[in-house]
Amino acid sequence: MKTNKLSNQLLVIVILVIITSCERAEVAPDLKLKGNVVETLADEEETGIVHAGSVRGSLDGSALQAQFDSPVFLAVGPDNSIYVYDAGRHFEIGFNDQNRKIRKISTSGIVTTVFDLTVAGFAGGIGGMAIEKDGSIYVSHQNQIKKIKKNENNVSIVAGTGEGAEVAMKDGPSSKATFLNPGGLAFNNEGCLIIMDSGNNAVRKLSNNKVTTIAGGNRFYDPDAGLPQDGSGAAATFDNPHFLAIDNQDNIYLTGGSNSIIRKVTPTGVVTTLVPASRVYDSDFYFTFTGIAFANNGKLYVNKNDANGKGAPFSFSINELTLSGVLTPLANNQYFDAVEEEIFTDGNHHGLLFPTGVVTIGDTLYFANTDEHRIRKFKID
Repeated sequence: MKTNKLSNQLLVIVILVIITSCERAEVAPDLKLKGNVVETLADEEETGIVHAGSVRGSLDGSALQAQFDSPVFLAVGPDNSIYVYDAGRHFEIGFNDQNRKIRKISTSGIVTTVFDLTVAGFAGGIGGMAIEKDGSIYVSHQNQIKKIKKNENNVSIVAGTGEGAEVAMKDGPSSKATFLNPGGLAFNNEGCLIIMDSGNNAVRKLSNNKVTTIAGGNRFYDPDAGLPQDGSGAAATFDNPHFLAIDNQDNIYLTGGSNSIIRKVTPTGVVTTLVPASRVYDSDFYFTFTGIAFANNGKLYVNKNDANGKGAPFSFSINELTLSGVLTPLANNQYFDAVEEEIFTDGNHHGLLFPTGVVTIGDTLYFANTDEHRIRKFKID
């Protein structure tokens, strides 16, 4: 899933306006595009129920009849609808590109497709997703940050030239800034867009049509050189994290890197390690913390995959994390592939299966159970 490495050259012109809030303007013209019985886990009260989804596919409709295809990222809309990025990518089976879509689960339990990512002019998967207060969808895609306007089937560029690894990371006006495989996105409490620029190993901010770097910038991470370093600003290093969450003080929390660690970045760029490393992983979020979310109760919630490969245990968990770094498992499943076969392809497994994206609304946690092709939920304290 960490594969957004396409590059796209786009010449853009922007008129910069001096404003005091975190407003964003398009830096390129619009791209016109073509167009309640529930099944439980082992213990419903402990590990949740199905919120939406049935079998693998791509079908709109009522939540429990709708079909998803490898849901990955989740985001909450202004009306508490849940937006879902359907990656069309099963860990064991592979890709089904025609099912790459952004879906929405309304508060009344209806699933609709809000944007089809397979349409002409919007090729490839996205690296992250966030919803603005007006309902517009922001995505990281092809080394740029793009905006899908609410109720419109068009896309505009809000930051990034589209250049890739051939150019150095560059801050400045949003039309001239550069990114490399940007991942997670989230709006902070001021309305600024925080960007995990995974390929550049940098936490970036889009504010007033300018991009600045909060921390990091070490493009290349070598796992053999040891763990990434804590520090301030450019002195801190990262291991290509992907997911992020923001608390009520605008602190940023990062997961999904090459080590099973969780990092904290203050608004001023001070980086510390909140949860130390337990192991190094391969690729594609097989051995690492994945999605992370901040809840109204002042705690963080984070998913973890520990998939050891054929002939070894597969372990998946949902965890509660205090801001002081105390990690407590809330739900977990373990599977063992004794005969070294593809054990997650027969549709018979309905526990935690590569949980990825996670969000909270009030006292309820929702997570994308990616390889079960469902969105699940449970109550949190």
